[in-house]
Amino acid sequence: MVKRMNDKDDFLVSVLMTSYNHEKYIRQALDSVLNQRTTFKFEIIIHDDASTDNSAEIIMEYKNKYPNIIRAILQNENQYSQNVDILSKYMFPSVKGKYIAICECDDYWIDDYKLQKQAEILEANPQYSATVHNCGYVDANNEELFADNYRKLYGPFKEHIQSLKFYWRYPSVYPGQTASHFFRSYIFLNRDENEIQAYSNIRANGDVKRKLMFFLHGDVYYSDDVMSNHRIVKSGGDSWTARTIDKNLSGFVFVSEYDLKSFAQRIYNVKIKNYYKLFRVGLSSLLKYFINRKSDDRKAMQDIKTVIPSFKKFLILLFIYGILSIPTLVIILFKLDKDIMIKDNE
Repeated sequence: MVKRMNDKDDFLVSVLMTSYNHEKYIRQALDSVLNQRTTFKFEIIIHDDASTDNSAEIIMEYKNKYPNIIRAILQNENQYSQNVDILSKYMFPSVKGKYIAICECDDYWIDDYKLQKQAEILEANPQYSATVHNCGYVDANNEELFADNYRKLYGPFKEHIQSLKFYWRYPSVYPGQTASHFFRSYIFLNRDENEIQAYSNIRANGDVKRKLMFFLHGDVYYSDDVMSNHRIVKSGGDSWTARTIDKNLSGFVFVSEYDLKSFAQRIYNVKIKNYYKLFRVGLSSLLKYFINRKSDDRKAMQDIKTVIPSFKKFLILLFIYGILSIPTLVIILFKLDKDIMIKDNE
């Protein structure tokens, strides 16, 4: 149980919100956070990455209305295009809370007790580094989507505990969509310069890097409650989905998995057994390179060469990864990871 806090207490939770050209959705996102009913204080830190629409003006409107809750970081020059890790450079250093929650400004929360529920879970279970939950899926107009590919990735799943071993053994089970992330702030605050730089050098999406950090610091509790909506805009948007639709990302994913593996080994002395993911995307890159020969397919192999310059070494590693992937392939073939999936008729 989270104790009730008075005005003199510090914030228990820092909610981090990122915006870029989200004027159509940002009010809904901010309102969903401000509507949270808690027994503790929370703050909102919102970053706008030099939007070209009215996102910054809307942020300032809310900041002026809630000056004791909202802090704004407004960029004059886009940081993402310069490969800046926005959370690590600008947002994590500003955190005051014991816990961090994230809500990108094109997503939104749908449970007014989300923060309260998640805070109580981590307060009662020190072995958990983070807690996540199921989410719904909507389009640009808030119409519900079935989003089959995303459901396979993010659920809905039954309540369960995920560990590092679980994560790599069940590659189709992801530890929560970004708007569900609620984690201990020390994970990203108590780092030396060497780790910060090594983390920034990982060539992977921020949510993928963040999930690795969760598992390096404990287990992750997965709630079956649906407490947020993830917006999927496939065209005309600035989301990762809109930017990468129909592109061959196998090379990028291979490099990401390779970097994650190297980071965990070098910084934490932890061996990541992500053999299946490396084998799957490596083989996909190889086959598309020789069969399709499109520019995306050539780029995929070029990406892989940045971590494994020798083609012969790549083939040898791919063979080894394939052998080491057999236990995971058995799980996939016999659908053992579907035991935690909530079926449509439940």
